[in-house]
Amino acid sequence: MGMALEFRRIQSKKFDFSLMYESAQENQGTEVPVRIYLKQNNGSEEYVGYSDIVMVQYQLDASFRSRSVASKDSSNMFEVRIWAHGSFEITVNVLLKAGRTESIRGYIDLTKSMGEIRIAK
Repeated sequence: MGMALEFRRIQSKKFDFSLMYESAQENQGTEVPVRIYLKQNNGSEEYVGYSDIVMVQYQLDASFRSRSVASKDSSNMFEVRIWAHGSFEITVNVLLKAGRTESIRGYIDLTKSMGEIRIAK
């Protein structure tokens, strides 16, 4: 498939992913390990898939020393692991092979051991 055709194919696809987070325990005011990853909600050809993604960049709020964490590994759903406590805002930028970027903004609440922030376009 030619590069221009591949670009148009990805550009026209719909976007349906959820930002997932989970922790081994509910946060009680101390830092806990947190797994953050991108879950594909629709595997149909008309939707963006993991193979259409180049990189996922996680932008954490100002309370984190390292505010930006990225993953290029589609085999683990672009997972990152951080230590965190309480609740915080997050912005996730999903860079597609066609150059298009999709963003997910949300709020992670670690008083719960897991959660989901869904975005569909």
